[in-house]
Amino acid sequence: MVRGGRDTVDKLRVHAERTARAWSLDGLPLLGISVFAVLGMPLEVLLRRRFASFRTIYLPTAGERGKHGFELMATAQRPHFTVRLERPDDRELGRPLAALGPAGPILNTLGLLPGERKAEMYRVDITADLNDEDHTGYLWTFLDEARDPVQITPGTLVVAGDEDAAAVCQVIDTLSRPETARSFTCGRCPAW
Repeated sequence: MVRGGRDTVDKLRVHAERTARAWSLDGLPLLGISVFAVLGMPLEVLLRRRFASFRTIYLPTAGERGKHGFELMATAQRPHFTVRLERPDDRELGRPLAALGPAGPILNTLGLLPGERKAEMYRVDITADLNDEDHTGYLWTFLDEARDPVQITPGTLVVAGDEDAAAVCQVIDTLSRPETARSFTCGRCPAW
């Protein structure tokens, strides 16, 4: 399993509540956090494709998740999964944090390739959990979490993420959902 970014109980709460705001299961909000499984590709390839924007990652095993009693649900596109939670309280959220194990730096094998560049400073245009993706394989977030929602229109390039990790994205679409306000999906561009 892989999850990017340095997590805390408070950060997991925000991410779980965002997931519940956007998705439901059997008519109830789906409280959960996003992870990726190393399936059908080497870990290095998954890290390069999905996690190059992160400074730190977690590499728990599926067995660790099971030992802590979490349901792991295949969601969105393979290899995306959601770790289902019961409630967003400190005790419940401490369990997935413990199951993640220690955060480590992104592997050295992900050094810059010839012609790539990297910037350490950025200003986030719209808050997003870069671990989240929908059934299309695109990242999703909520329009009301943008610094300036008027600027978030299809075709626009934005910086999405948080203080730990961000990526340059192109807004693909905006959707209006009465139960979740408005959300958008964005395709990730390679990290700078």
